[in-house]
Amino acid sequence: MKPTLEEIDQKSRSLMKKAVERVEREISRIQTGRVHPDMLLDVKILYYESLSPLHQVSSIQTQDATTLVIKPFDKSLIKEIKQALHKSELGLHAQDDGETILVRFPSLSEERRKEMVKRVKKDSENGKIAVRNVRKEINEEIKKAQKEKILTDDEAKQFTGKVQELTDSYIQQIDTLAEEKEKKLLKI
Repeated sequence: MKPTLEEIDQKSRSLMKKAVERVEREISRIQTGRVHPDMLLDVKILYYESLSPLHQVSSIQTQDATTLVIKPFDKSLIKEIKQALHKSELGLHAQDDGETILVRFPSLSEERRKEMVKRVKKDSENGKIAVRNVRKEINEEIKKAQKEKILTDDEAKQFTGKVQELTDSYIQQIDTLAEEKEKKLLKI
């Protein structure tokens, strides 16, 4: 069956969009001076013998620019939540009053800001690699269809050009996301 330009376009867009969304999700979790409940999305706790995301077993709210308040739905989870926060890559220490947990984030030093910028660059580069891998996969499909005489040389060239345009567009989106985050991080 002969692939159409529209089918290749849709498949490429779908896969590349997922890569951009993953980058956006990753860099949104990086602290820029104000805390946000999404910063704890990766924290999981053991609940009924399975790992559960923190936001599914508690409410998380912002108290001020540097403090999050976690109120577990089950108070017996307080110790488990505190341990999970401490073990997370965020390395957070929490205080509790028996009903709620306060998590204070330190203000960002210049050194910490530079570390965060490096993480943004790493996450954005991983996203670009994912977009390029999609391009490679789609181009291989196009070459295969060309070898099997499903696509003509002109059609294959047209399809490859379209995939390159999409690749450039999605890489530009990733660059824009990273630049915006870097500006927020370096702004004092």
